[in-house]
Amino acid sequence: MLESPEVPQAIEESDVLDLAFSGTNLTEQELAAIVHIANALTPYVPKKWRNDKGRLVRCMGHAALKAPLVLIANATLKALGHDDYCRSIAPQQSLGALRSFRVSPMSIMEVLC
Repeated sequence: MLESPEVPQAIEESDVLDLAFSGTNLTEQELAAIVHIANALTPYVPKKWRNDKGRLVRCMGHAALKAPLVLIANATLKALGHDDYCRSIAPQQSLGALRSFRVSPMSIMEVLC
């Protein structure tokens, strides 16, 4: 629903009901929660687009577009106590893994001159 180019920017209850499986009974609270979550996530999900043949093509999302979703997922997983499932956003360094270059007056002279 969030990737579809036919769905407007602001998702309403009628959009959710149209896309729900037949026979799905949603309470007003569940429907309001779905609409609220979908509207909160909409800016972070790239829309599909139609190519020359009229077929829907998935947008090749940049890694930076996925960072907010990873942050939300990590916060949710940490709150639920599943820290081991969290995804790292950037490489993490430990003090034992640091490697330094040997800098001597001669090497500085070679670099600068």
